[in-house]
Amino acid sequence: MKMRKRTQALLVTLLSFLILIICVIGVLAKMNPTFLDIIFPNGPRVIIRGNSPLPTVKVNPDPSTNNEDWYLTPPVKGKDDSGNEATFEFYTLIGVNHDYGWEFGSWETIQDGLNKLSMNANKFLDLKLNQRGMKYRIENASDIISVGVASCEGYKQTEEARAEKRAKVIRRSVEPIAKTIKGNLYLLLLGQYSDESCPAKSPEETLVQRSVIIIGVVQKDQNVNLKQAVRSAMSNLVRDQKIKQSVEKLFQDPSRSPLGVLKPDKYTLFDLKV
Repeated sequence: MKMRKRTQALLVTLLSFLILIICVIGVLAKMNPTFLDIIFPNGPRVIIRGNSPLPTVKVNPDPSTNNEDWYLTPPVKGKDDSGNEATFEFYTLIGVNHDYGWEFGSWETIQDGLNKLSMNANKFLDLKLNQRGMKYRIENASDIISVGVASCEGYKQTEEARAEKRAKVIRRSVEPIAKTIKGNLYLLLLGQYSDESCPAKSPEETLVQRSVIIIGVVQKDQNVNLKQAVRSAMSNLVRDQKIKQSVEKLFQDPSRSPLGVLKPDKYTLFDLKV
């Protein structure tokens, strides 16, 4: 009996709250705003225009807008030596109030640089790649490129091998999601980052060089040389002033910008393969 009364009280409270929201929206509508646009987090969008007696509720149908822990660039075009084009999106795992990257010396763990945590790479990537926006992009890409990088410390041959293992870990987590794509799951092996000031830096400072990066091929000409086109797109990306400005607003520390590690000339390799 008591449980039933509590349930009834809860329903009355919820109903009262709903009526209050409707009343507030009604008052706002009578104020005759030229345009009122309210977007609730992960929920409906309420738009009031002019003298509309009732607001229009519109649920955003685009699942690609929820990317959570990934920094996504706008589409970037690149050309091969014959002028054929391809369009790419670059995805970097950064995190909200985190700073993710490959753990120093490892291809099996990803670290959170801000919170000093280490996570199993396979399990962590499975979780992050299934975030709604990323899953949508992977499923709808023409091809997916898993990028392998290593920071400046250590011997070149050892770090290039580590970079390849990191790329393969990413691809292994991408594969179950990318079953529907018509293209290939590529590896882009960039090898070791070249940094003259490396001896003076700690592993925490070189975390940016060990970023977790995926490239989605949005569109491509039939005969495009994808290796040449993606290299061209990466060069265009770091020169794009609009993207650079948006990144500077997003990241307080410019050295942590995901664009910094996408300079192809800063790495020892550039090997695209299936």
